[in-house]
Amino acid sequence: MTLTGRLSLTTHPWLAEHTMSGHVIVPGAAFVELAIRAGDEVACSRLDELVLEAPLLLAARDSLDLQVTVGGPDATGRRTVAVHARAHGERSGGPTSRGWTRHASGYLSSVVAPEPAPADTAVAAKDIWPPTGAETVDIGGLYDQLTEQGFGYGALFRGLRRAWKRGDEVFAEVALPEDADASGFGMHPALLDAALHGGELFAENDEVTMPFAWHGVTLHATGATVLRVRLTRAGEGAGYAITATDPGGGPVLTVDSFVPRAVSADEFGGENGSGLVHDDLFTLDWTAMGSPSGAGAGAGAGAGAEPGKGGGTTVWAVLGAARPSPSLPGAVSYEALAALLASTGPMPDAVLHVPQVPAGEPPAAVRETVADTLALLNDWLAAERCAAARLVVATTGFGPVDGAVAGLVRAAQAENPDRITLVRPGAGRDKA
Repeated sequence: MTLTGRLSLTTHPWLAEHTMSGHVIVPGAAFVELAIRAGDEVACSRLDELVLEAPLLLAARDSLDLQVTVGGPDATGRRTVAVHARAHGERSGGPTSRGWTRHASGYLSSVVAPEPAPADTAVAAKDIWPPTGAETVDIGGLYDQLTEQGFGYGALFRGLRRAWKRGDEVFAEVALPEDADASGFGMHPALLDAALHGGELFAENDEVTMPFAWHGVTLHATGATVLRVRLTRAGEGAGYAITATDPGGGPVLTVDSFVPRAVSADEFGGENGSGLVHDDLFTLDWTAMGSPSGAGAGAGAGAGAEPGKGGGTTVWAVLGAARPSPSLPGAVSYEALAALLASTGPMPDAVLHVPQVPAGEPPAAVRETVADTLALLNDWLAAERCAAARLVVATTGFGPVDGAVAGLVRAAQAENPDRITLVRPGAGRDKA
């Protein structure tokens, strides 16, 4: 099934109230809304997973075509979902065509999540709101702080009204302005975005973050304009769970896990305010690479074609002694990056890492693998010894874990040019 639409600041002027570094950017919550509404059309009420792969910028002159595609059911009833965009009227294959860009992808399911019980929400009744033991947090300067970090929020998106904190929990009240119309949405993206602002209270530094991955999203009621929200931190790098009710305690939204990612202002292009589909930074292209050759490899070194280049000799290392060797004769294996950095030999030109998919349910596997990959990326970029080398992250398929890892690596590539290469099996340019 394919759903189509069009997006512009003329048809959706409220989007102009959500900017980053001066550029209008479609909020991540809008992709959740699109995916959930697509799920309604195929009787899939649960968004199992949604990974935001590339930001969608919208300039004043832009009109974008949207496609939301839903695949057929697998053996368990799950369906793929993806959101693509391109400049309105553009035809793939034209002399200036960028084609379709995929901005989000994930899975829908027909598994009905149980409504949270009042004891689970801890926000159900007025006499326990705010919850016992929660301490009031001063949020008076929050939006000024976000403005300094590059975010621009209009009145519609400044929805965080009050907040409390208790250990690894944040409780918040969020609301839309009285004149806002939420009737055309399952949940207005500005309201869901405001619920995420409570997550800023978990931050221990000035790191700028934006939505990256959602897991286990269920919308229990539509048309909300006011929410009571509980955010529960799930652990380092694992994001947090979200429970939202109406003021009377009725369940509205549950999210098993929401994971933000760090961003930089440079990720959103120059000062011309051009939209995403015109900006090379956000064009996804793939370069086919052949099997590396061992010719010319010295002792303790692997030789092959460097990813993205047609030839030349590259000295390789492989992270993870138990991982299968990808035809790199002579490449030295290290159990982890720390072992490579502790070695006394010369630094290899390229270091291959193949993320391993742990056993278990997909949401837990995604969280674990993304957290491990994020830690590796941070350690790699922080190590001076790695400055002249290239980290090659190779996924082995196109499942939910591989997609989440690929999205994370693409973000790191945008922030750190020429430091990281992403390799995917049989990948081609994404098209709707």
